[in-house]
Amino acid sequence: MFKTICIKPNEGAFPTDIGLLAENLLYYEKVILIASTDTFSILLNKCGVDTLLELLKKGNLKLLIRENLLGTMSQTLSNGNIINDVALISSEKITTENVVFNGLFNATGRRGYSKRTTNKLLDFIEPVKYDTGICDFVRNDLDDETYVKQTIIDTLQFYNPKLILSADDIHYEKIKTDKGFFFGTNLNYAEINKLIPNNPDGKKINSTGLILNIQETRGDMHLAAALGSEISTTPIQIQLMKLKFKDIYQKSQQSSGNLYQFNDFILDKGHAIREVINSGEKSIKDFLIILEKAEKFKNWLSKVEDDQNIIKEYHKAVTQETWVDKLPGKSFRWAFFTGAGLVLDLAGAGGAGTAIGVGLSAGDTFLLDKVAKGWKPSVFVDNDLKKLIEKKK
Repeated sequence: MFKTICIKPNEGAFPTDIGLLAENLLYYEKVILIASTDTFSILLNKCGVDTLLELLKKGNLKLLIRENLLGTMSQTLSNGNIINDVALISSEKITTENVVFNGLFNATGRRGYSKRTTNKLLDFIEPVKYDTGICDFVRNDLDDETYVKQTIIDTLQFYNPKLILSADDIHYEKIKTDKGFFFGTNLNYAEINKLIPNNPDGKKINSTGLILNIQETRGDMHLAAALGSEISTTPIQIQLMKLKFKDIYQKSQQSSGNLYQFNDFILDKGHAIREVINSGEKSIKDFLIILEKAEKFKNWLSKVEDDQNIIKEYHKAVTQETWVDKLPGKSFRWAFFTGAGLVLDLAGAGGAGTAIGVGLSAGDTFLLDKVAKGWKPSVFVDNDLKKLIEKKK
């Protein structure tokens, strides 16, 4: 626990910021950041090259560049139906060197400086790609009527908890065509969108968006599993990732009792590190002093499964008598994954072949194989629960 976490930004719903990076660095031995062109502009402006290099050289931070992207190709037919398909998008321009250079050049407008700085950073940045099979994994997810219906239910409740549907209320079928597939459903998107807060264009919920949620959830899990890391991503992806693992356990017939669960842990006496760094009141360079102090105590976190109070003791030890100790209060939440029953089944009853035999897809089997080998898909939940906690008091 608390070894490695992957931050997978979504510039619309989960943007990269230096404060988020700092909070993850405080708790994890290594933070892997999936970086885009925008990321490097932010890192340069808010962090500076020297501080960035220091984090990279120490091994606290690792930067990865996705050299291909998961996308949904959509085409509207003359009858108004939308045909979709999943695709991997790549380009000669989507290379590690180009992404880094363009990000730096966008921030500075200085071509020569950006080129020299790119050369300094490239030794510490690696490419990462989705496997070609990821598209079939997503298509398999969309073939699973029970899973898709539950993702619809969870998505609607995520945006409006009062939107309560049952699986029986939803008609869904994936109709294949020579150009892709049609996401067939009885959902009245226009009426649903009227009930979604903060939805000015009235298009937050639609068939393409529902597909994208399923697709991004699969992509996030696949990356985290391949990297052997926990993950910090959008709240909706975290919700659907929990759902996917519940689905896997139910299919494997190993979900009785408490063999499968995500145990939430709330640190309710944290500090608003992200907010003060993002405001500019403190810099990431100021934070390095806290990070150096934290290194002396991080071995505590390896024992968190035995005693979650260690998280509180760790936070207190590394922040007391520092500028962090004077910050406003903030709550943090982790969802720790446990699933020992399934791991034992895979290890002792035929391995991955058993999983396939109970109707799991190749993508789900890939995830279970990683779990059996020690991967724990726990998550760091990016939201401040202080107001929620205060309401419960």
